[in-house]
Amino acid sequence: MTQAELEGFVNGLGPNLEEIILHDFSMVGRTWVPALDILREKVAGRKKGTRGFHFAHLKGNDIRSFVESDDELLAQYFDQNNQSTAMRIIERYVNDNGITENPLRNYIDIEPAS
Repeated sequence: MTQAELEGFVNGLGPNLEEIILHDFSMVGRTWVPALDILREKVAGRKKGTRGFHFAHLKGNDIRSFVESDDELLAQYFDQNNQSTAMRIIERYVNDNGITENPLRNYIDIEPAS
């Protein structure tokens, strides 16, 4: 899926959204950073007690860089460096659960101009 397709999908989600699961999604050629920010905005309007967003096996250059890093956030919360840990941190950011900064912001892979 491209960034524009994902952003279009997310922006088209209704205001009464209670839960969504993204599993095995791959971001083609761009970053997840704007999409996670848009998802977080969607969560801001949901009712208390709803489950929110859940992620598993998201793929993209910034996620790979985050998972393979020695990021302090990974160590702080789970003291291990793996895909599952990264997904939980991303969920916590999107669901506004104790993480206020987009954890992928420092892992944007800027491709050199050709």
